[in-house]
Amino acid sequence: MRYTAKEDNYSWDPYHIVSQQVVPGGKPIDKIAPVPFLCKMLVLSGGTLLFHTLPSSDALPPAQISPLRGVLTFSLDENALRLHPNYPTTSIDEKSLNAIRLAIIRRRSIVVFALEDRLRQLG
Repeated sequence: MRYTAKEDNYSWDPYHIVSQQVVPGGKPIDKIAPVPFLCKMLVLSGGTLLFHTLPSSDALPPAQISPLRGVLTFSLDENALRLHPNYPTTSIDEKSLNAIRLAIIRRRSIVVFALEDRLRQLG
């Protein structure tokens, strides 16, 4: 859900809902990971990894990045997150700002992807 402040200060509730997203199947969310420099958010729910946009949290169309099923958990490359321009660093590689490595852990395998505009399997 996304909220904004109401203009009037006389209401008992100072916020109102701007948008609301429901994950497919109505299952609870297990894990959320924002990737601000790619304007994406990863959502794990019921063994399915879903890809959303930031800040609106709209689901990405399957033609761009389709949901991954059978996922136990996932991990993002923490070094790439720290290389974001908002963090002080002297070694920013331009390519690092356009992609992030993503490890998908399934029951019998670990697969590494590069998350960019699309999802690309590495190795």
